Amino acid sequence: MNTKGLFFSPQASFALVATFFALWLAVYFDSITEDYFGYVLIITIGILHGANDLRLIGSLKSNILANTNPLIPYLLVVALTALSFYFIPGLALLFFVLLSCYHFGEQHWVGKTQPLKTVHNIFFMCYGTIIFSLLFYLNSEETVAVINNISGILIPKIIFLYSGGISFAICILIAFQSQLDKSLSTNWIEEIFLLLVFALVFTIASLIWAFAIYFIFWHSIPSLNDQVQMLYGKSDSSNIRSYLKSSWLYYVLAIIGLGATLYFLRDKEQLFLSVFFSFLAAITIPHVLVMMRIYRNPDA
Repeated sequence: MNTKGLFFSPQASFALVATFFALWLAVYFDSITEDYFGYVLIITIGILHGANDLRLIGSLKSNILANTNPLIPYLLVVALTALSFYFIPGLALLFFVLLSCYHFGEQHWVGKTQPLKTVHNIFFMCYGTIIFSLLFYLNSEETVAVINNISGILIPKIIFLYSGGISFAICILIAFQSQLDKSLSTNWIEEIFLLLVFALVFTIASLIWAFAIYFIFWHSIPSLNDQVQMLYGKSDSSNIRSYLKSSWLYYVLAIIGLGATLYFLRDKEQLFLSVFFSFLAAITIPHVLVMMRIYRNPDA
């Protein structure tokens, strides 16, 4: 077992402190207030972490869109995602969840896998599936209602338990093999501890607040840090300001669109949640595709 790094990195330490503070809020506030906290974090930091995708595309040396305005295919993906949620909501939702599972797993593990192998793609997917399965199973009543509202399909909560269990078993097999060939480097005690922390958070917090805690502190902020380093070489206050300047227009447009939609649905709770996740999917899927390209070819 790799025992390197017995203490969490500064970034992970911050995320842990923020997580337990957010958990404290979940104990002292009702679920409606928690949800408002969650929406604020997702609408601010969550959307911001995907607001510079066009700049990231342009930074690629081997950019297949070099002779094309990347805004056009990017908006096309957003539009197709939105339309798919209207015409084939069940398949669209499944695709969004699976892609998000992979994306969350990739962001968490890609820096710990060297060299990157095909089997690690399965590992990324399974790790993300563990996270989502925990979230959905421990908030099964809210989750089933949202899925049913979006797709018209009533999912038995046992599905989340099965998907998490199978994914966990696959992760263990791949992790064992990766330890043997030394292609994966991490502190497994810390990784198991984090899963227990996530399970605690998902048990105590509401669906929205639990999702926001993981999405913001364990995915969006680390992803923002990665993106600033990719674009500017290092993550410091000056480069963070440059990142914000180059992403403000997309960010403002996304906020206006989402804010207006949610305002008109503020009194319809289930429809509110459904539209919220659908809108999130529409702006997240192109971001996931961009980051997959970046992580696969960081020097391309």
